[in-house]
Amino acid sequence: DEQTAGVQVTEAAGLQRYLEHKNADIFGPDAGPGEQLRGVSTGVFLQSLAFPAANDVAMTGVVWQRLTREQLLTVTPGVLFPEAVESSVEPLYERPILEGGVEVGTVFGYSFKLTVREQFDFHRYPFDTKDVWLRMWPKDFDSNVVLVPDFDAYPEIDPALKPGLDNGLVLAGWEPLRTYFQYREGDYSMDFGNREYVGTEGFPELNFTVDVQRNFINTLVSDLIPLAVVTFLLY
Repeated sequence: DEQTAGVQVTEAAGLQRYLEHKNADIFGPDAGPGEQLRGVSTGVFLQSLAFPAANDVAMTGVVWQRLTREQLLTVTPGVLFPEAVESSVEPLYERPILEGGVEVGTVFGYSFKLTVREQFDFHRYPFDTKDVWLRMWPKDFDSNVVLVPDFDAYPEIDPALKPGLDNGLVLAGWEPLRTYFQYREGDYSMDFGNREYVGTEGFPELNFTVDVQRNFINTLVSDLIPLAVVTFLLY
């Protein structure tokens, strides 16, 4: 794995245990009512994925958030992609959440087009794998808001079934193996100018991760055979 190990979450009970643990780490065991992580339900649908350069990943897709009426009073809807070197994020839809005919919240959808720079390990080429991650921050990233996976939006959340990945996705030279949500902990040496910022150490950041494996046959045909032919002709 090219990244520092994260905490994979694939079901609500495990997510709750993780957030309770992080809440105690950040605010202490005797935290008051206002000293709590506030979870905002967030989902991802990845429509395309490509590697335009050795350490660049181009992605397009849809991200959405479900906020209750109470959350909308204090939380700003929106998702930031802090590792994007190029990005375009556009509002796509806004729909009321109804329960029994009563509006209880709102779902916000955004389309995105990103180029993200990531560090990969090529030592096992042409048998290498990559962990491609989409790192996300809430719009209120300098507060106690934490993004949580919208598990209910996916009929299946088993990583092997690749939830959140377009079935028609074409990834030249690579084969998607699994997808999953995981948390990695952000550590920062400053407070972004907010003296009440709680995320300077060990704050949980949501990642949507796609594990891919290089297609050896494609690599053999496109790279290794031509190289062997050229070498043979030279010598």
